[in-house]
Amino acid sequence: ANCSGGITPWGSLLSGEENFQDYFTSENLWEYRWNDADKDFIVENYGWVVELDPFDKNSEPKKRTSLGRFRHENVAVNISADNKVVAYMGDDKINECVYKFISEKNYDKTNRENNFDILDKGDLYVADFENNKWQLIDFEKREELKKNFRSQADVLINCDKAAKFVGGTECNRPEDIEINPVDNSVFIAFTNNSKKKDNFGSIVRIIERNNDSESLEFEWEVFATGGTASGFSCPDNLTFDSKGNLWVLCDISNSKLNKDIYKSFKNNSLFMIPTSGENKGKAFQFAS
Repeated sequence: ANCSGGITPWGSLLSGEENFQDYFTSENLWEYRWNDADKDFIVENYGWVVELDPFDKNSEPKKRTSLGRFRHENVAVNISADNKVVAYMGDDKINECVYKFISEKNYDKTNRENNFDILDKGDLYVADFENNKWQLIDFEKREELKKNFRSQADVLINCDKAAKFVGGTECNRPEDIEINPVDNSVFIAFTNNSKKKDNFGSIVRIIERNNDSESLEFEWEVFATGGTASGFSCPDNLTFDSKGNLWVLCDISNSKLNKDIYKSFKNNSLFMIPTSGENKGKAFQFAS
């Protein structure tokens, strides 16, 4: 059930195992896609970020468990001023969290091979939007986790639950996360949350303290809000052009498309939203 994933600076591919809960869950083998799958399904084996090398035909995909287990949408990778690898991730589920991983080792731009296991060791954090902090998810260093889990492995397997114990903020379905190449700020697509009556979603921007992706403090703003006033609804996939304009693909579900409160948006569309200048935050429809 792989989703967006990402590309690393050393040229490997990352794939996020997203809606793994939809597979191997029925006695009716014709109900799901993998009809020849082994019935001895261990759910904890899925929900990870997988890395592989597209330039090596003998490369075997590896699950980077230090990034936590949840419904991974994508991974946006940055290199900090001190050459650490910083990976931003979202858990694509209602009332789930935004995460950041900081590598233990330094990125080596002169030796590609040295970077392939860099995502195996480091610190995992969850965004605390109430206190503008990244909260560490570490069994040895957080008493809240020692009271509720057995080990760091247990924490990573149950990452969505562990994140709440250390102060992670429940969000409105964090999907794609991307980094603005112009100012290094982080943009998050919050698609919607029907439980909180957020039907149209929004795009949130994180500005790390001192513009340092390793920082554990940040400021944030709602960059754009979905709805009839803005013209877009349910933002999902994001990307930037070289001038820092944000491109947004919307994802109103098929069951709701052209119905009820979504009727005015018609088909799903692609929008361009400037991130600076007089039209900052204004959505311009590019395609339908």
